[in-house]
Amino acid sequence: PITEFYQKELQQLEVFVGWYKTPTFSSVEYKVTSTLELEVVDNHAYIYGGSYFGSPELTFEYDETEEKYIVKGNQEAAYFNTKLIIPGEFNGIQVYKAESIRMHGYKNNAVIKDVEFSYGIEIIGKSALSYVDTLQKITLPDSLITIEEEAFRKSVLLEIINLPKNLEVIGESAFCECTKLYGVFFAEESKIKEIQANAFVLCPELDTFEIPASLTKFGSNALGTHLDMVCYQGTIEQWAQLDFGGNLCNPMHYATKFAIKTDGGGYQTLSRIVIPGTIKTIGRYTFCGFDFLE
Repeated sequence: PITEFYQKELQQLEVFVGWYKTPTFSSVEYKVTSTLELEVVDNHAYIYGGSYFGSPELTFEYDETEEKYIVKGNQEAAYFNTKLIIPGEFNGIQVYKAESIRMHGYKNNAVIKDVEFSYGIEIIGKSALSYVDTLQKITLPDSLITIEEEAFRKSVLLEIINLPKNLEVIGESAFCECTKLYGVFFAEESKIKEIQANAFVLCPELDTFEIPASLTKFGSNALGTHLDMVCYQGTIEQWAQLDFGGNLCNPMHYATKFAIKTDGGGYQTLSRIVIPGTIKTIGRYTFCGFDFLE
């Protein structure tokens, strides 16, 4: 919290953040300061323009087609806090996309643990926060529609993801190699439409996955091959209409158990399949890996 005095008087703050040793001459040190541009909202100060040798931590690029801003990380900047708030507005205009947020500084200083995307962000771009091996928590807004490919790839400390209701697309390898991830939770009345190829592959702690009825398309190996239980919120007839993108893309081929939501709100595990006499052909791999069948 910031006092009324600071709210009126404080516009910039120069702080000492450490000593920098040159890579070539490790005995030479320079004092590093950071000039922070502050914005006060509801008695709290938000930092939008910290600097490291004069380079801002976040940069904003105006998209003339969308008439909105894109926020990016400055690859020459270094970041010294454990939490980063990605604003959903800049200069009174919506920031609709976040891309390349993973800065040079995040990787080398290994400090960023918590990233909050503010309301207004609709797209998290390709590789936006991939390979940030200290990232433990992400907060996603209801405005979010698309998570692009490899957005959070190899976030090895990330354990839980709460996906907002308006999210429609999870891109290819978006959460691939998140080795501690054990919980993926979709909001009630989720509008998810597509989970692309390898989105959750190589996530060994993720043993249960609950799939909303709104989903229409799976990419190849979208949920990996390690699941113990797949729970589907729709009917078996809806499941049969899903686009699985090719042979062996159906999660039923890999899950130990498969369950359909009942009218009472619980789940019923699928254990047998009745094939009517009208069926003349059963296609290749149709029941391959259906270990849950009795």
